[in-house]
Amino acid sequence: MKKRFTETQIVGFLREADAGVPVKDLCRKHGFSDASYYLWRSKFGGMSVSDAKRLKELEIENTRLKKLLAESLLENEVTREVLCDNSGDRTSSARGGAHERLGPAVRPRPDPDPSLRDRIIAVETAPTPCPEGVGVLPSNKWPIFSAL
Repeated sequence: MKKRFTETQIVGFLREADAGVPVKDLCRKHGFSDASYYLWRSKFGGMSVSDAKRLKELEIENTRLKKLLAESLLENEVTREVLCDNSGDRTSSARGGAHERLGPAVRPRPDPDPSLRDRIIAVETAPTPCPEGVGVLPSNKWPIFSAL
């Protein structure tokens, strides 16, 4: 939905109303509804133009960060599925596992940080309960880490 008025214009309308122009006349003059005026007043009331612009910037940044968080949570869930699927007797490909969804073109990247590899191997050798309560994941069934 395209918005007809900028934050600067909205703050100007609110200032006109504060100066004593009746709301009905202000709405008729500029072509918006009473409901829009009261919505804007609840959102932008008492703000300057710079405050309204800053609010808009923060809303855009908040939206971007929410998308990043959702992507990160999805990646974590896929990783958790792969690890838990590999802990059982059935293979993840038989159940339509995550690596099948990613496709055959996905290959592990070269190791950019050798110390990270050592930490991963340490975590791999320690028995770790599965987040869903499946039990202990045996380290010899984790093909992800054996390729490192």
